[in-house]
Amino acid sequence: MNPPKESIVKPIDTSTSANHKKVIFDLFDFLTTPNSATPTSYSKLKHLESIEMNSHNISTSPTTSSSMKIIDSTSSINSLFDPIPSSNLSTNVISTNPQTAATTATTATTSPINSKSNLRDLEFSSILNQKLLQEQQHRHEQEVSQSLIIMLVGLPASGKSTVAKQFKQFVNTNTIYKTEIYNAGNIRRINHSNFDDSDYFNPNNIQGKLDRELFADITLTNLITDLTSGTTQIGILDATNTTLARRQRMISQMNVRAPNTRIIILDVQCFDAKLLNFNINGKAHNSDYRDKDYNEAISDFKKRTEHYYQVYEPICTEELSAYPIDMYVKIVNAGETFEFLNVKDEFESETETEPTSLFKIFNDFKAHYFTCERTRYIEAVNAFYHKEKMNNEYY
Repeated sequence: MNPPKESIVKPIDTSTSANHKKVIFDLFDFLTTPNSATPTSYSKLKHLESIEMNSHNISTSPTTSSSMKIIDSTSSINSLFDPIPSSNLSTNVISTNPQTAATTATTATTSPINSKSNLRDLEFSSILNQKLLQEQQHRHEQEVSQSLIIMLVGLPASGKSTVAKQFKQFVNTNTIYKTEIYNAGNIRRINHSNFDDSDYFNPNNIQGKLDRELFADITLTNLITDLTSGTTQIGILDATNTTLARRQRMISQMNVRAPNTRIIILDVQCFDAKLLNFNINGKAHNSDYRDKDYNEAISDFKKRTEHYYQVYEPICTEELSAYPIDMYVKIVNAGETFEFLNVKDEFESETETEPTSLFKIFNDFKAHYFTCERTRYIEAVNAFYHKEKMNNEYY
């Protein structure tokens, strides 16, 4: 009977042939024989299933010898960290002499492993998490490098402030951008506490007109200051901006004082009598009418709206073509019309390369508006008129 043949394993070919793969070990594992004090590391080697070799079998038994070549790799995740020089590793190579069928275990002993490189699992995880966090922060800084000013346009009770609040909530909740609203009415209330009635908004009230223009300037200054300092990335200028002269002045200041900032005009209109009446009734709880009779507040606000109608200049195509803006958004009657017009090609094309582009954010908000905000608004309007009908029937 012929003696059993010893299995012979050829050295691994490190070429790029499809029949072979490199063997890559964890940088922080140290390969030992089964008889060493760290059998766990050896078991990882024993169970590697991704190694492709020639048609010979590898035996992990110490009595059955085989030959294995370990290939270092700089393409693994370990390349993120300071590499451990191969000369500092102590490895065991099991070789076979096919002529004598005698198995010899040769050990290449080198200098001790540097203690600095001998990281435990927790240390490895900590460094990896730190690297990933730094990369995430760097990517975040790049993505929020853009800034945007949204200039609202709309008559009182058109719903523009409501849309602004909805947009702010959506962006702050779903994107990396920080959005804030800068309301000219709030600046007026702080600086002009002796507000009496709608006559303050009469176009013939020269002082009132000068005050309102000043308050608009202060509001825009606060917005640009926060954008410049990085406090916010998207600032919403919440004011009526219903005249051509006001809009031209605001956009001119934006271009001079924030030249690298994108600009969008958000024009909110409401001509539906049912919706207007609902919106005006909500104004009775406005800060301007605190501690005032409900009916008197409604009556005064309607007069205020009439003053604005006297000087209202709707935005036209010729006006838009003269502005260096990135997009014009038009919302009519709580979403009966929701359009993106005069969109710059480069502004829209950013969606293809930037998953957090500003244009995409507006697209996503539009979808959100129809599925959520508009639905809730219409439900509130219907509930208001149902309650009013029930009250009329009762009395």
